[in-house]
Amino acid sequence: MRNELLLPDEVRELVRLSEPTIYRLRRKGKFPAPIILGEKRIAYRRSEVMSWLEARTRASYSVEAA
Repeated sequence: MRNELLLPDEVRELVRLSEPTIYRLRRKGKFPAPIILGEKRIAYRRSEVMSWLEARTRASYSVEAA
């Protein structure tokens, strides 16, 4: 799988979370760290965001089954 980079807007659309929520999760180490492309530009690895999303999905199924 190609390790495509996603811009913040694309990540927000994919995971359906707001920018402040993603930032809060990042600070707590609960969301993938971005790659710094420049002084005011970041991107995320698609594979890391998808893994995070899949883990959240698995966790929600575990809670529902309990």
